[in-house]
Amino acid sequence: MNKLFRTIPFLFIPVLFLACKKSSTDTGVENAGIGFSIRNDAKAEFTLQNIPGKQLIGDFLFITNRSENAAQNNIHIQLEDKTTALVNQYNSVNGTSVVPLPSGSWSFSQLVTLGGGNSRTPVFIEVSGANSLPSNTKYGIGLKIRSADGNARIAANAESILIILDLTNSVYDGRYAMRGQYYHPSIEPTFAQHITNVELRDVSYTSGHLRLFWPFSGGYNMPFFQNGGNPYCCLSDNILEVRVDPSTNLVTPVCLNPDPGTDCFFQYVTRYNGNNYQNRYDPTTKTFYLAFGHNVVGGTVVIPGSNRVWIDTLTYLGPR
Repeated sequence: MNKLFRTIPFLFIPVLFLACKKSSTDTGVENAGIGFSIRNDAKAEFTLQNIPGKQLIGDFLFITNRSENAAQNNIHIQLEDKTTALVNQYNSVNGTSVVPLPSGSWSFSQLVTLGGGNSRTPVFIEVSGANSLPSNTKYGIGLKIRSADGNARIAANAESILIILDLTNSVYDGRYAMRGQYYHPSIEPTFAQHITNVELRDVSYTSGHLRLFWPFSGGYNMPFFQNGGNPYCCLSDNILEVRVDPSTNLVTPVCLNPDPGTDCFFQYVTRYNGNNYQNRYDPTTKTFYLAFGHNVVGGTVVIPGSNRVWIDTLTYLGPR
């Protein structure tokens, strides 16, 4: 039996950056003063696409003033490249083999200004030519706060940051805006419109088998919606895997079941309310068109009262 495992209040935050934070081991910053938003003993992990163009790492990365009162005047902060030292230290402690990202592949602004009255300001890193790097290697970038004017104190445990980068060869892997309709006879009977952000993760890296990850729930869960498109969390025992045929760009929605003994199946929806649908991928716009569900009569037609149906467009936003 399909299971709803929790309900979470609705929260939607637009994502503005191109290379997206994958995870962080940060547990908080206690020292007052000027520092990164992630402390020294933590790391941030990102996935870059293996492409020749420029990719931006940012938005997550802030210089923050954790003093009791924000400075009234601008604070000019000098940053420096400490990649080699921070990567070597990380490898020594963790027994890993992270490689410093070659200096010619990335750049950053060495001068950052924290405006008067503000508590934080963003820092951006630009990476280019990732396609020239071996994709079976983890790379690192390390930054350190060298100085801050105005007698500003630098937080001792947040003066540096290490960013670990993975590369993916997948043309599909990334963040997507999921817009469409969801039908459930009890929690969303009106087939209301919804929008949320999801990730498609190419678990095979090259074959186009993509699993849907929902940041809202923090897991590989099928999104549920209620009361006019509000997230209602998810199916804990259904994982959507989108399988792309690169020769035709046709898509097969597959249900993966991590919980033996429960039902798990997705069927195509080909028409509903006078509309025809085809599960497919558009490589020009990097968009997935999906129509599928449970208990679909004849495997194609939506019948209200018995189905659970998703009709969605997933539009590419950028690397995750």
